[in-house]
Amino acid sequence: MINRRRMTEMIKDYRRFVQHAGIVLLCVFLSIATIATATASVTELIVNPEVVDEGGEVSITGKASAGETVWIGSSFVISLSVYDGKYSQKFEGIYFPPAGDNEIVKKKQFSVTAENVKDIRVSINPSPVPFMNKYPLSGPLAATNGIATLKITIPVELYGVKKDVSGEKNVDVYGKAAEGATSVDLQVKSEIQVTADSDGFFSFNINTGGLPKGEFNVTAGDKEKPVYLGTTPKATSDGSSSASETTPTPTSTPTPTPTPTPTPVNATPANTTPITTTPVTAKPEPSPTPSPTQSPVPTTSPTLTTTPRITATPLATSTPTPSPTPMPTSTPSPAPRTTTPDLKFGFAIMGLITVAYLLRKYGKKGVKN
Repeated sequence: MINRRRMTEMIKDYRRFVQHAGIVLLCVFLSIATIATATASVTELIVNPEVVDEGGEVSITGKASAGETVWIGSSFVISLSVYDGKYSQKFEGIYFPPAGDNEIVKKKQFSVTAENVKDIRVSINPSPVPFMNKYPLSGPLAATNGIATLKITIPVELYGVKKDVSGEKNVDVYGKAAEGATSVDLQVKSEIQVTADSDGFFSFNINTGGLPKGEFNVTAGDKEKPVYLGTTPKATSDGSSSASETTPTPTSTPTPTPTPTPTPVNATPANTTPITTTPVTAKPEPSPTPSPTQSPVPTTSPTLTTTPRITATPLATSTPTPSPTPMPTSTPSPAPRTTTPDLKFGFAIMGLITVAYLLRKYGKKGVKN
């Protein structure tokens, strides 16, 4: 009996555990589905026009779930210069739409984020509460790692009383820059909360008064659209500028000046110099005195060393590679080069004639004797 009772209690406990576990899992599933629906609520966002003049209005329409709460935001980023370690920027005439339970806009948020700063503070004028126009009221908000973000929720609650900030306001953003900073990046963001109708449609018109010229972004849920205020889209401006840049003025490339190459004629005198030494020895040899003892003079006929003068023909073929030295102009004039070969051949012929004459003359005498 005891074992049966214990078994029965264990079975009941198990059934209770399964029931509770099922309820917990169902709650988790519903919460996940709710979060997914909230993040994916906005399915369509239309901004018209995308290019607007300064101070003009931008119409924003979109689609979400029926009765869904949608935050519509607009933001821009500018760079501020630093003077004496401080930065500041004034926006004149920024329009704040009225907000409240009976208005299209239920809530508003105005936030500024500054980078490369020590602190930040914002003043809004005229203020709904006299002498309470600076936020935070306690003093500048200190930055963390050089970044400071100040968010103001409107209506503003002061001492338990809610005050709306609406209409055109002058907004001043100022503070101390970080050490060594020469510029500060400032992001300004304004958000409004609207409710979609029974069909899921929502709409609102943004007044661009007080916003700086340039590009700003419009967001709704996870959708984002760019708007160009007083300027043209980057794609158009880049296209035109790139087209003009594709026709630059041609740069004249310098024509290379040819380096003068030495002519091979100037190198030939170096080859003729050894030839000029041979005729010097050949000239005195055929001039012995006509004494009979000079019969062995024909032994001087081996001055046939003049035959190597035939090697003077290489003058036509001696076209050595030009030396890179630019001094060939200092070489001797070609006049002796052209005359010396003729003199050599002339001396050779005269020598041969003289030898033949002597042989003939003294040879006959030898025969007679």
